[in-house]
Amino acid sequence: MNESFYCENGIWSHNGHRIHDTHKVQWATPVAVLSESSNICAAKIGEAVGKEKLVAALRAFGFGERTGMGLPGEAKGSIPDPARMPGIALDTISFGQGMSATGIQTAMAMAAIASGGILLEPVLVKEIVGPDGTVLVHRERKEVRRVVRPETARALTAMLVEVVEKGTGGKARIAGVHVAGKTGTAQKVDPVRGGYGAGRLASFLGFVPADAPKLTVLVAVDEPEGDVYGGSVAAPAFAAIASEALRQIRFAPVQPREPVAARAKVSARPQGARPRPAAPVAEGPAQAVVPDLIGLSGSSAARRLRDSALEAELRGSGRTVAQSPPAGAFVQRGARVLVTLAQVQ
Repeated sequence: MNESFYCENGIWSHNGHRIHDTHKVQWATPVAVLSESSNICAAKIGEAVGKEKLVAALRAFGFGERTGMGLPGEAKGSIPDPARMPGIALDTISFGQGMSATGIQTAMAMAAIASGGILLEPVLVKEIVGPDGTVLVHRERKEVRRVVRPETARALTAMLVEVVEKGTGGKARIAGVHVAGKTGTAQKVDPVRGGYGAGRLASFLGFVPADAPKLTVLVAVDEPEGDVYGGSVAAPAFAAIASEALRQIRFAPVQPREPVAARAKVSARPQGARPRPAAPVAEGPAQAVVPDLIGLSGSSAARRLRDSALEAELRGSGRTVAQSPPAGAFVQRGARVLVTLAQVQ
């Protein structure tokens, strides 16, 4: 965990190809590699692990095999044979390309970390109840296998929390909840010319709460327009979906935490600004309740926030489709609320 890798300042010519990072990273530990989403250093870690062990770990997490959930035509994805894998394939697989996987496989893999290292069999329908109340079908929790030790799962969880707290997943933060997750921005293969084309698959995959997991959520955006990065495109949607899902299962955070903008990196704050402290549980003179903004225009959302003694941080254009913190959260007066806008048909 304390070993440092040199991330080549963003460009690495290796194995006959050039591997790029989205931003320059110099030396980084594995925690920082994940947090900064460095393709280059992920490839270096993969090479340190080796082809056989890397592929074996991917297969242990369920990649390359069908889930058994009963959907006809389910794909199993593809994992290269280590014996015939070129060096560049080892590099690309290490940062999530050079292989294929389904959404349910990736969600299962993340849920295995949330479950303390145990891969669970996915269930589409847990129970079917007849009109007279008779239980016709009931599916119990089924463990497939242990993938990693509990202490390894805890270490991975802490790393994934760091991604959200300090790294590329900042827009996935949820007030009052620790979020563990990872951004993804994958190049798509050009089916005509071969190799990678201009298309991207932006994603965010995580679980909440990180310290007592109840939900695993995957958000994937196929070929987003404009900003193509998972941290910008998918992470805000994750925050909105996970927040509402937690509300529906009646999960109440013990102590609400400060909103997204109040925890931004120092470099992202105006000069002289200070991070706002976390809001206490009960509303008081220094606190405000975040209003419901969904469906409002940007100007209307900003006006409603001003009326509540809050500031708006608008992203996009159109109508409000997501907000963070969610409606009903207690925050400090004057705090910023992230408002995600999109064109609604």
